[in-house]
Amino acid sequence: IDYRDIKLMVISHLHLDHTADANTLIEACSDGGRLRELTLFAPKSVLEGENRVILPYLKHRLKAVSYLEEGKTLESNGFTVRAVMRHTHHGAETYGLELGGDIVYVSCARFEERMLELYPRNAELMIINTTFYKERPGIDHMSVEGAKRLIGELKPKIAVITHFSMEMHDRDPERVAEEMSQELGTQVISAQDYMELSIGH
Repeated sequence: IDYRDIKLMVISHLHLDHTADANTLIEACSDGGRLRELTLFAPKSVLEGENRVILPYLKHRLKAVSYLEEGKTLESNGFTVRAVMRHTHHGAETYGLELGGDIVYVSCARFEERMLELYPRNAELMIINTTFYKERPGIDHMSVEGAKRLIGELKPKIAVITHFSMEMHDRDPERVAEEMSQELGTQVISAQDYMELSIGH
């Protein structure tokens, strides 16, 4: 991939496992500062405050920055990103996202009933950060049971589970996804490195 062709970066929250390559990517997309064509959509906390993760000098290599807010739709070069809802996730400003009207991204979060009200139905693709097989009280991460509630009620055409704990690896995510598919009647796929999916018509 030629990183200079990337024009938009979207960050759901500031935790390291979701931002570790962000600064490197900005550097690569700007061709070491020679280009200024990359737009960033992210929570304000990603760029400001004591826990910010984007290095201040790199902000000047971005074409534009827009902050995610619950219910707000942002647009870049005809592509829309809507912050569906602000999640409960260990105090971090975290958003679930609707990308381009076809893809739904459920970021790190514990299951909440209002997800069923705010997230869109019948998406072409729903990506769910599904960390645990069994729910763990007090830990703000999705379990398989929560993911099944989302898929069963929101009925995406395809669902992808990702962001696995060692517990999930012990259970074999591919087997878990197959079991979910059979139970829900929806194609559920376990994410793999370098995986590519085609959606739509």
